[in-house]
Amino acid sequence: MKNKYIFIIVILIVVAGVGFYAWHDLSKSPSFSIQGESLDLENNSKDISGQVDDLGQISEKMPDLDNRTFYFKETLPPDVKEAYSVKINGIIEELKKNPDSLDNWLVLGVYLKSIGDYKAAEEMWQYASVIRPSNSTSFANLGNLYTYELKDYSKAEANFKKALSNDPSKIYIYTNFYELYRFGIKDNAKAKAVLEDGIAANPDTSEDLQSLLSNNF
Repeated sequence: MKNKYIFIIVILIVVAGVGFYAWHDLSKSPSFSIQGESLDLENNSKDISGQVDDLGQISEKMPDLDNRTFYFKETLPPDVKEAYSVKINGIIEELKKNPDSLDNWLVLGVYLKSIGDYKAAEEMWQYASVIRPSNSTSFANLGNLYTYELKDYSKAEANFKKALSNDPSKIYIYTNFYELYRFGIKDNAKAKAVLEDGIAANPDTSEDLQSLLSNNF
């Protein structure tokens, strides 16, 4: 019993740290049915420009947040599911008040990925990419999701390229992009090129990329 509560406390600490936010208890929350990335917040100016080429079908329509049924991994204990539900409900209520909040769309996607609902996380990050096409975080998060969870490497590649086009200073994106090419697509030439591009663009902050390059090629 003691170990169970320690586990729950650890999960709650992780959840609480996801978005640097103070969440509030809600008197009325959307209904949930339990079935079973780094946050780098930026570029909050409104800039809707429609679909992004080669990134899959991205709808400009805001995701339906009413009476959503989200999928929870069966391995999550009931108390942890409940904790996540409270957090997700809170973000949804905030988005209903301000659907233009990039930060909340990003955080909602993180929670949904954490509970195992990868398609819902994809939907939230795709919408974040529509309302803020010049941000890098939503595209990087999608790149990771397509690499590790959804196994759609062409979409992963397109999203990583877009993320780095928007902000070539983010070292972690080069690292994740390298891993896609090296371990997913298995193209060592492209993996090496990504590291070299990151080093060239960030000569003073790319020690990790330099280490990967020297140790693997």
